Amino acid sequence: MSDLSPVRRLADIKNVVRFKSNSLFQSIAYVLLNHWDPLDISDSKGRNDAYNRFTPKVYSRALRAQNTEDLTQYLRFLSRELLGSQNNNHEDYRSACIIMSIKKYYLSNVI
Repeated sequence: MSDLSPVRRLADIKNVVRFKSNSLFQSIAYVLLNHWDPLDISDSKGRNDAYNRFTPKVYSRALRAQNTEDLTQYLRFLSRELLGSQNNNHEDYRSACIIMSIKKYYLSNVI
């Protein structure tokens, strides 16, 4: 099984990444709010930008990450240490898979 297989079941990458109106940075912000979401705010009516402060650091980490585990560990650190969510392990991993897939897609198709 591929390291990125959960992403294929979750969504088609092309639905997350929109060529004309999006960038890798914006795609990561989308994943943080809609998939990672350790504060469980994505469904709230007053959706806010609670995770925007993490987007630049996650973006930078994603560009440097050699594999999904590198990014998973960083997301786990953010969710546990900075946001106090101890039960976000699955979302940390799944979000890292999505972000790494988006990164791979951008690097091979957009840039």
